[in-house]
Amino acid sequence: MTTDQKHPEGGGPGDSPVERLLREALAARADQVGVHDLRPAAPPSRRIRRLKPVHAALVPLGLAAAVTIGFAGFRSSTVADRAKPAPAGSITASRSAAPTPSPSGSPAPSPSASTSASASTSTSPDAAGGSPGAPLSDQSTATTTPPPGDAPAAPVSLGAVQSFRGVNFRLPSGWSVSVGSPLGDQACLEAPDPNATIGLGACGPNGITLAVYTTTQEVNQAVDPTLDELDRSQAWSHQPYCYDPQNPHNGDVSLASYDKSTVTLPAGQAGLATWNVNCTGGGQFTARMWGFQQQVLLAVRGLDPKYESGLQAVLGSLDLSGHLPPMPNPVSISTSGLGQGGQQVPDDNTKVPFSVTFTNTGSTPLLQVLPDVTVPGAGAGTLEEQADDGSWVSVGLAPGAPGPKGNVPAFQLAAGAAKTVNYRISFAPAANFAQSPLNLVAVAWLKFVPEGSLSTLGTSFVHLPLVTK
Repeated sequence: MTTDQKHPEGGGPGDSPVERLLREALAARADQVGVHDLRPAAPPSRRIRRLKPVHAALVPLGLAAAVTIGFAGFRSSTVADRAKPAPAGSITASRSAAPTPSPSGSPAPSPSASTSASASTSTSPDAAGGSPGAPLSDQSTATTTPPPGDAPAAPVSLGAVQSFRGVNFRLPSGWSVSVGSPLGDQACLEAPDPNATIGLGACGPNGITLAVYTTTQEVNQAVDPTLDELDRSQAWSHQPYCYDPQNPHNGDVSLASYDKSTVTLPAGQAGLATWNVNCTGGGQFTARMWGFQQQVLLAVRGLDPKYESGLQAVLGSLDLSGHLPPMPNPVSISTSGLGQGGQQVPDDNTKVPFSVTFTNTGSTPLLQVLPDVTVPGAGAGTLEEQADDGSWVSVGLAPGAPGPKGNVPAFQLAAGAAKTVNYRISFAPAANFAQSPLNLVAVAWLKFVPEGSLSTLGTSFVHLPLVTK
């Protein structure tokens, strides 16, 4: 303690009452400190904040006296304990670890007021013997816990990559793909359940409808599912079937609620519409639809909750990178040699040559184009196509099942490229085609590999110049 230079002995006639009280308080405190109380000061465990010097000449005498009285009246701990001061204003018994100072010098965020109760029971760094302000161990990382009453979702084992119209996906073990027709634009991804396909559409309560549209014609002709349906809150207001997963049956339904949102999936951003539906005869179900702007849609109607993890696995496996965006009239078709230059098609078995040219009018290469030429309603006669090696292949006059003939080879069409295919046609006298006019129908099909689905790229009609011999 520094002695007063004006009154070295203290208690002089110049002492004020305040100064005498201060000296008596300091002397009494000094008498309480003995030899056994003294020990070397502990080295500081954190950076000591340096205080700016205060020049006494700048402090008014009254303010200095007030500070002195306040310090003398505060029951502080010893100097050795100042390294661990109690948190100011703390009113709880638990202690939270101090935030580690930010290396950049920016103030660290204050602890959240909603700290969980489990965190308050953790051992603090001081109690464990660590230095104050030490970072918490990485072992405190939280783990995901299922909500009370919900069993953890069973892991889903996915099979090999499958494809439908250029869209790749993987199915859970035991699931299968059903395609009603090669010409259809929808497939049903079926769970191993008898109710997978029961219903009005191709997919029932426990199946996932996958719709893929590749031309604007398919988009315009589609009824369900479509991107427009995502915004129709009343889409499930008047349906004649109840897709209750436990009891699917005929019966009217009424809409209970509707919601529309946007979700981000591995395949990209999609709109999600949800309809909660009540069945008038009892039962209820939820219909959901995901729609991508590339004209790829998935829909479920009353999916049983036990197949929800399978649905999410399918959504997570979607890959649209091989899907062609819808194309307007991607292939133009022109026919030459029929009716030109006075050419006619007689009914005397004469083989009349003609050619059909397929042109890719879009900007996307077409890898598997199948030509298809038929004469609907024709009688006895032949139609042949010339292969690239010059040989002739019989393709038949009248169409059987819709779609190209199995023996017709496919070809590639680069953007802007054209391919001309040669044909020859003949009619026998028994054809009797004079009874009605006939048309030559040429179609370009796009074949999807590997499943073999088909999409119409273009169609052309040409009137046959028939003549009876």
